Amino acid sequence: MKIFTCFALTFIAGCSSPYQFSNEINAFRTGVDNVSTAYITGYNNLANDRQTLQTVIFNDTSPKLKLAIGCNPAVQSALPCDFYRQGEPQPSPSDPALEASRPKTLEAIKALTDYAHALQAVTNAADRAAFDSAAARLNASVTALGKGAGPQGAAASAAFSTGFNIFAWVFGQALDQERFDTLKQDVNLAASPVQSIANGLGTELDAISQARQLVLYDTVNALIRPLGPGYKNYTAREATASQTKALLVQLEQAKPSQVTDALIKARRVAGRDK
Repeated sequence: MKIFTCFALTFIAGCSSPYQFSNEINAFRTGVDNVSTAYITGYNNLANDRQTLQTVIFNDTSPKLKLAIGCNPAVQSALPCDFYRQGEPQPSPSDPALEASRPKTLEAIKALTDYAHALQAVTNAADRAAFDSAAARLNASVTALGKGAGPQGAAASAAFSTGFNIFAWVFGQALDQERFDTLKQDVNLAASPVQSIANGLGTELDAISQARQLVLYDTVNALIRPLGPGYKNYTAREATASQTKALLVQLEQAKPSQVTDALIKARRVAGRDK
């Protein structure tokens, strides 16, 4: 007997086979992976941008440099490993707000990624053993997902986790209406955590972009400042400044949080709540 049940990422609007949602779930998983890549790449690029600006300034001014205490493996320090001018204070974190939020952001990304991949594993399960394993992963990922969305999400995840235990049904058996209603109610609880986490990640991506734009602006100015008639390596330096300016313009015109907007859209398509 074919099993008809409503399986989606966050909402279930009607009865249909889980396998009919495979394309939507794949799109959601891809959206989550794109958000993760955008955050990690953007954060690393910001660090590289700052390093480039510092190198330009040091090359132009030729200061006496020292190695920060944060580079010493024998010393425990929260300060960054970097060069700094002799006589000046030890370097401090360049983006304290972004650095402070980074552990929580990475935790949220992991929870969302685990959830998306667990959904896909449940949908693609070919036999009972694979399904049981995937359902266990999904159950655990939902709990983490709710906790990553704050107090309300944590409360929702507890109820969600309990509800998801009904996945212990056997392939080939029909779900009765009571089980279906419970599944529908519990899966709906994931809507708020997913939305909350996605919105938070969008804010982080926009903040990283803004920080990069400020650094790139300073870098372009530092590169063109000494340019003038008779400047040695004028062509090469002007080319570097132009490339940096092009990247600045690209970031100014882009909206990094679009990847989280796409993620939310994919969730809605999969959940039929658009």
